[in-house]
This record gives sequence, structure tokens and C-alpha cells, in this order.
Amino acid sequence: MFGGSFAQAFQVEVNQKKLGLLPPDLDVQLDLHHANYVRSNTEYFRSSDSKSQLSSVGAAFRWSNEKGARDSYHVDAGGFYSLAEDQFYPRVPEFYFSREWSDSRLTVGRKDYGWFDAEETWALGLWQPRFLWDKLRPKREGVFVTAYEKEFGNNRLVVYAQPFFIPEFGPGFEESNGVISSPSPWFVAPPTSAAIFSATETNIKYNIQMPEIIDIVANPGGGVFYENRTAQFFFKSGYAYKPIPQLLLGFPLLVKLGSGDSVAELNVDVTPRVLYHHLVSFETGSRVGRTSTWVNVTYESPDRDGSVENSITQETDEAVIVSLYGDYKFGSGWLKGGKLYSSFLHVQGGDAPDEGEFATEDGFFEDRYWLTNAVSLGVKDKYVRVLGAPLYLGTRFTYDF
Repeated sequence: MFGGSFAQAFQVEVNQKKLGLLPPDLDVQLDLHHANYVRSNTEYFRSSDSKSQLSSVGAAFRWSNEKGARDSYHVDAGGFYSLAEDQFYPRVPEFYFSREWSDSRLTVGRKDYGWFDAEETWALGLWQPRFLWDKLRPKREGVFVTAYEKEFGNNRLVVYAQPFFIPEFGPGFEESNGVISSPSPWFVAPPTSAAIFSATETNIKYNIQMPEIIDIVANPGGGVFYENRTAQFFFKSGYAYKPIPQLLLGFPLLVKLGSGDSVAELNVDVTPRVLYHHLVSFETGSRVGRTSTWVNVTYESPDRDGSVENSITQETDEAVIVSLYGDYKFGSGWLKGGKLYSSFLHVQGGDAPDEGEFATEDGFFEDRYWLTNAVSLGVKDKYVRVLGAPLYLGTRFTYDF
């Protein structure tokens, strides 16, 4: 649940590996997904034109020889077609090559490291980009790295450079006659009018100015990750200086005056911006018997590029993120094999007001942090068989105060 809106969804996956039709190092998966959003035209979604249902048909393949090979490769790619949007979404979350020695490894390519459990539980999108076509099912994407990994005893150290930057992506949209829109209920369109000089609402016309691809990807970064793990306890820490996975927006304002110097129209050229941030995380936890717990503390310090004259810019500020988690794995009964889990998230800071001479109190842009004080309760990984086929069941309730 997000912002008081509910969704009902089902998903069917067919995995050929169970059928044995292709070579063992190639795994092909077919996917059919449908979601129905109840009250999808509420204030959270901003638009009454968005669809209340999303359906998709897709396929993915994984090609890997990682088990036991000194020189290994891994490719995870695919895509899906969204019926409501009439649009195809390609995805390549991972593709990398690794050379392994006795206690170390060199990796080049795009890899999903999954550094911290909090990043996965709350889909924070701080360490790695996300694919946000459906915000109820955010998908974590890999980062493009050249990484050296060393293991010694119960310890693991990863030092990596990020030579290229691939931002996260969300639902598709289009710009027509100065209006930006999308049939996706998860696309938050900018306002079509605003009170700039007075209480009178002024129409806004948008034009998307896409930068050159090289100006986006040619933003390097790097970091270090350390982990200590025993049978019952673990500790993780990491530091990175890299581009923020989300592109921030900004635009200059061209004011068209009407009679009596009244504002007749605002012409806006929307331009994506790449900002950097310092990121530090600490996470520690334990697994004792059927119970596991962890706590994560993350600090983010963005490099703010300052406001530009006659412009409005999306801003983000320092943030401290604290997350707690606990789960219990059932050993008997109908829920045998499943987990009952709960988690808490608190974000202090983060999103900042828009900057610029004509910035409004309500803001033009979507928040980076969807949740700021949230609790979550759910059941996941319950495995049953239906007509001989595996079926995983799960449900989750999330409330943001």
C-alpha cells in the first residue's frame, strides 16, 4: 500500500529449467502480470487519466557459467510489453565477466551486488538504481563496475570503480502540446498550472530537453564495501562517492506576458541533471534459530549544484535513514517454509524544497523518498504446489505515517 491506495495483483511465471528444454547454463522465463489499482485516481497519483489496470507479457533469459568456473560470465536480460501503455520495456539488469583466483575475484560489467538488506526491503534506490515501472514491484538493477573482491576468513572486501553511470528508469511518458502525460498510474506528471506572481493560476507548457547520452553516462564514481559474516551474526559497511541513481530535474522559465503585464503562459524546458552524493551505510544483524533481525543506518550527503537565475530546480538534502527488521520462519503448519516479517523505516531530511525565484510551495517535482516514517508487515516465501507446478505466495502491508 502506498499513499492510501491499494492494488491487487497476480503473476504467472513459466521457467524452462524445470522442463529441461534448453542447455543447463541457459535459463528462460516467461512472465504474465496483471494488477488492478483501487482508487488509482486519488491525490497520490495526481491524475484521473491514469489507468486503473496494468497488464504485461514478457520474457527474460539468464545465461551463466558461474558455478566452479575460473573465468565466468553472467547475462540477465529480457523485456516485457505493457498492454495499457502500448509500449515495450527492454531490461538488462546484469551482464558481467569475472576472473577468479583462490580468494579473490575481478569483475567487469554491470552487476547486482545487493549490498545491504535495507536497500532490498525498502527499495531505497540509494546504492543501486531501480526499475520503477510498477512501484509495488520495484526491481533492483546492477551497477556498472570494475571491482576487485578479496575474501579472508569470515571477511569480504570489495573495492570498485564505477566508470559509467546508468540511471534508474520508470514508466514511459510523452509530451504533446506542452502537456506531459502517461497512462501509467505510477507516473507523477508535473502540474499544468501554477500561481507564480499572484493567486491567479497560469497555464504551463512543457518541452523536454533530453541531454546527450554521453553527458549522462560519462559520470564516474567508486566505493568500498566490507562484510564480516559468521554462522549467526553479520556486519556490513560501505562508502561510495557516485552519481545519485535518480536524475534530478530543473528548468528555466520563459514568461509570456498578457495584457496589463499579467502572466498569460509559462514555457518550461525540462532538463535532467546528474548530481553526486556521498553515501555511508552500516548494517548488522543476526540469525538465531528461526528468527533473524538486522538494523541499518545510512547517511547521504548530496553535492548540491545551486540554483540558476530564472530557473526552478529539484533539490535534495542531507539525510539519515534508519531501518529495523525482524522475521520468523515457520517450521510447521500450513505456513511451513514461509516467513512472517516486519520492518520500520525512518528518514530524517532528504527531499528539499524546490529552488529558484519562481519556486512554489507545493513543488513541481516528485519526491525521491516515497516513504519517510513507515512500518511494514508481511508474509513471504510460502511455497505450495498447484497441479504439480510451484507457487510462491506472499502479502505485504505498508503504512507511512
